[in-house]
Amino acid sequence: MPARLVIIVITGILLNLSCMLITCTHNFEHPLPNGIRKSVVLFLYKANAYLWMFVCGLFFSHKNLEVDYTTWLGPDYKSKFSKIKAVSTVISNHVSWLDT
Repeated sequence: MPARLVIIVITGILLNLSCMLITCTHNFEHPLPNGIRKSVVLFLYKANAYLWMFVCGLFFSHKNLEVDYTTWLGPDYKSKFSKIKAVSTVISNHVSWLDT
């Protein structure tokens, strides 16, 4: 467990330093415009999130389930709702040191 904690702390410090370096000339009164800086910052945060989940014993999987709710919502419920882009959920089954 201490090695995992050290990895998380070191990668967190590296993430912070790299984002500070990438955005050192940006005025934060306005959000980052779309471009290479924003893409790199988003990639770094996403990569670190996956790394931290892996180090903590959590794994990522993606499933699209088609479920029929006509019993509860009526026969034409799909026409009334707009398509949701994505919803993220982290489910842990008490398998890592974070669950204790």
